[in-house]
Amino acid sequence: MAIRKLPLFVIEDDPVYCEMVSDFIKDRYKRFRIHQFSNGEDAIGALHLKPKIIILDYFLDKKNPDAMNGLDVLKEIHNRMPDMRTVILSAQDDINVSVNMMKYGAYDYVVKNETDVYRIQNILNRILTMIDFDRKIFVTRTALFTVGALLFAVLVTLLFTL
Repeated sequence: MAIRKLPLFVIEDDPVYCEMVSDFIKDRYKRFRIHQFSNGEDAIGALHLKPKIIILDYFLDKKNPDAMNGLDVLKEIHNRMPDMRTVILSAQDDINVSVNMMKYGAYDYVVKNETDVYRIQNILNRILTMIDFDRKIFVTRTALFTVGALLFAVLVTLLFTL
């Protein structure tokens, strides 16, 4: 059975950096269908694609001062999709910014540097493990419910035939 590709958003206003992160993920994960956005407004407009993971830059308003910044985008995403796993990717190496982003629902916070894509890889591995585990729980619960319903039907049939 082929695994359905999971939508993943990369929201980054630097096109070179966006492409680098996207290519890194594409090279290592065949399970993702990557959607790139240069601003938060477009990404919010595409939430109907139901991404499983969002990688979000913190400074999205450096090229367009009227654009939403990463914190505003995070708040809006989590207002619409509270369980979204959003990884913040930022050049901002300030613990207060990191804590604030986590407070508003960020799953993790990665500082842009020479090892950031490897941190993202570790985070994606952890998230995929959780997604697979959640899927197995769903399948198990569905199977148990089906077996229970069948047993109930058999018992009712036996009671009415006796």
